[in-house]
Amino acid sequence: QRGGRLQVWFRKPVKDPAIEWLGRLAHSPAGRPDPKPFAAFTPKPLNSRAHSDALRLLPDEDCAVRIGRSKGWKALPTRPEHEWNLTTDSAAEPVLLELFSPLPAAAPRGFALLEPGEKESIFRGIVEIPLRANRPHRLRLVADRLPADATVELELPPGVVATEQTRTASSLSWVLDVPPSNKVLRAAVRVRFRETGNSVTLPYVTIGPVELATTAQSVIQWLGVTGHADGLTLQGARPATLPEIQPAWPGEADRLRRANGTLWRLTTPGGTAKVLRKKP
Repeated sequence: QRGGRLQVWFRKPVKDPAIEWLGRLAHSPAGRPDPKPFAAFTPKPLNSRAHSDALRLLPDEDCAVRIGRSKGWKALPTRPEHEWNLTTDSAAEPVLLELFSPLPAAAPRGFALLEPGEKESIFRGIVEIPLRANRPHRLRLVADRLPADATVELELPPGVVATEQTRTASSLSWVLDVPPSNKVLRAAVRVRFRETGNSVTLPYVTIGPVELATTAQSVIQWLGVTGHADGLTLQGARPATLPEIQPAWPGEADRLRRANGTLWRLTTPGGTAKVLRKKP
């Protein structure tokens, strides 16, 4: 190595050599503005009339990335996970990446709808989180404390890509790649389950930076109950009125009004009721 140049020799002549460079980029010091540019240089062989370059970018989970410059490069189909693949057959300039800090702009909030049924109940946890403008985000969405044998469906806006990361007997976790056009992310987790006995624990729904642990507290603050709700009582919640949620959740308030449902403010630590019971 001499200055910024690293010279590599092969032990014997080769017809089609391949060199793989591996490295890590540390996070920039706190307080530096986004984005943080990084040029992905690739090695250039000397005394060669033609060559091609291939760049495969797979950032860490907590790194939101945008391609800032890629003139002369062609994007190849990517894999399901958070990854970019680019190639060039000319002496193109290095791809310029823009790295963004992982933290969202504000705290999330949540609303859940519960529709108890005689044979099957449906829980739909809705979360909203404000995002910084004109930049991509990487977030983790967690559904925890799921009933046994529950069926879970994820609802996302167009353009948001979800990668399932972990699955256990009682929880599911996704990493969400959110494009820069989204100012607010609204996502929902729909859980279908059968009641066993006379009680059921309501699920947690959590969203935030990817470092978020699955044990984090739920962001659900309100619960609306519709359907076969006769004889149901909630522990860890107090009755509420629709005007309390009208400014923040107008659509959900209107749905509860039309369905003649009931509204509850969750008061237990973590913002979710512990137990839903049916009176004997």
